Amino acid sequence: VQVVMQRKPGSLTGTVTFSNDKFVEGAAIRLVPDSGEPRELDFSDGNINETELPAGTYKVEITSPENYKRVSIPPVTVYPGKEAALKPINFISEVGEVAGTVRDENDEPVGNVKIKLNRAGQQSIETVSAKDGTYSFTKVQVGDYTVDVVQPEKFKPVSGLKVSVEPAKTSNLDIPLEAKPTKGTLSGKVEDEAGNPVANVGIALEPTSGKGETIDVK
Repeated sequence: VQVVMQRKPGSLTGTVTFSNDKFVEGAAIRLVPDSGEPRELDFSDGNINETELPAGTYKVEITSPENYKRVSIPPVTVYPGKEAALKPINFISEVGEVAGTVRDENDEPVGNVKIKLNRAGQQSIETVSAKDGTYSFTKVQVGDYTVDVVQPEKFKPVSGLKVSVEPAKTSNLDIPLEAKPTKGTLSGKVEDEAGNPVANVGIALEPTSGKGETIDVK
């Protein structure tokens, strides 16, 4: 009589996290045994719980989603009737977003404004604010940046605004614009009650709204 001894299966547990604390499509983990078919792991809830896993040593193949760092962990050995634990697997995003609203001095949104996102040693990225003043830069590499507003119509240029991009997060940066000073011409006559011209009268112009200075007219 030939007796075939079968080893009891084991189990495997582990945890999986993402930069934004949400499952990201494109992530995959599978166990590759020395012989036999690979086994895909389910971790959609952030946990790995594999039961009835044949005893043996498995390579752990990890596929990171687009714009996420590569992840690797050492092989894991599952012993008969025992529970093995994977090292924690952390999917860390390499990109984030910058978004905000462009507004004037009266807090009104300003559209059609060209905005540049700059980082040392890299080519600048450009976008244009929408009619409601909003703008965004997506899939931006993590790091520190400056923001410039290029030749906004009727407004002073803005440069050197600082913003930091964090993994899988949106960094908010609202952009305030200041109107360019405008000049005009004012003319008139000074008369007395009888309509006769009066000379050598001091006149001062003082703004009633916006920014400006009192002007003495001779």
